[in-house]
Amino acid sequence: MRVNKILFFFILIIMSQASFGGLIHKEIIKNYTIERLNAAANLLMVAIDQGLEGKDGADNVCGIKKDDASIYINELKALIDEKFTLIKQKRTKTAVPVPWLRCQTACHCAVYERYIETLDLEKLSKDDFKRYKKIQALAAKMQPNDVKRCVSVSRWFCESPLFTYLKKQPKP
Repeated sequence: MRVNKILFFFILIIMSQASFGGLIHKEIIKNYTIERLNAAANLLMVAIDQGLEGKDGADNVCGIKKDDASIYINELKALIDEKFTLIKQKRTKTAVPVPWLRCQTACHCAVYERYIETLDLEKLSKDDFKRYKKIQALAAKMQPNDVKRCVSVSRWFCESPLFTYLKKQPKP
């Protein structure tokens, strides 16, 4: 009987360790803003571009190979979409925050545009719709060199728990 209890507790411990990845996912969602997740995605886009230019792996951003960066970006997009859902659940009013108009300074225009497009655009006020159109125009103007400029301040990603999380995700 005592052996069965020990075995039961042992199995519980193993099962709790197996679900540890879920805890990490929840922590990533809780601790990283849309902006931080987007900054990481921008950095990975630069890694892909550098890989296409022949600078892959060790010569690249964080030593990431372009193929791995493509996989990590897909996971980041899923995390960003999950954050969008959480934001929408918390907001009582459909609105475009005024600070988002400065999106080009940190290369977040595209992610803000993507978020706004998940809203019911017909429910936006005239001012919010104008903000949306301006963000859309700013996103369209972003060039690869602009993204490289923004990425130059995103080196935090290379040593972050977010990068560790992405590397541990199963690859397709």
